[in-house]
Amino acid sequence: AGHNVIFIHGFVIDDLLKNPSEKEVLERRDFAADFWMKHAEGFLTWSAADRIETDIAKFVVRQAKVYSANGLCDMGCVLVTHSTGDLVARHFLAHQKEWLRNEGYEPLKIIATLDFGGAGGGTDLADKANWAVNSKWVPYPIKLALGAVLGLDFDIFDYKELGALQDLTTSKARSIANWPNDIPRLRFSGSGKVLKNRLTKLLIDGADD
Repeated sequence: AGHNVIFIHGFVIDDLLKNPSEKEVLERRDFAADFWMKHAEGFLTWSAADRIETDIAKFVVRQAKVYSANGLCDMGCVLVTHSTGDLVARHFLAHQKEWLRNEGYEPLKIIATLDFGGAGGGTDLADKANWAVNSKWVPYPIKLALGAVLGLDFDIFDYKELGALQDLTTSKARSIANWPNDIPRLRFSGSGKVLKNRLTKLLIDGADD
């Protein structure tokens, strides 16, 4: 309807294994579905090696200042988020007016968000991943299953290296996302018979999203 689209991608697990360069993160375009690659006028990218309330927030604001300066959202933008991008967006939307005005920029005019498989409420997988790293008493089969699902080796992983996975625990995510705003949100979720990896059934109650 004439409104520009800004896409925010989801969690990139490889960031925890190899901290990407700033250039690599800024140039990310292959984490959006082809449809959004064709229809998005802007992207807010971030590294999962960082934390949402600190380095991710700063990195997103740097990109938002460019869009503010070039007037991308003067006629109103729609944010489209995937997975953890929902949580990144929630934190940004709660604070962007203050952050951008403090640096002499107009806040982005966001008129709505479309959230696909949003992780604003956190995920059981993150709870169990943080538990696996912090506890010496996690049964090895559970560590093995978590490692298979997430692509991490929890025998050698340090807690401090879990980056934004720490923010995806249910309690932490809900504290980050606990600010009201008046921006309409249309949320899409699915239940998980389509998933091929059945190991998640050992780790998540109910249907996979």
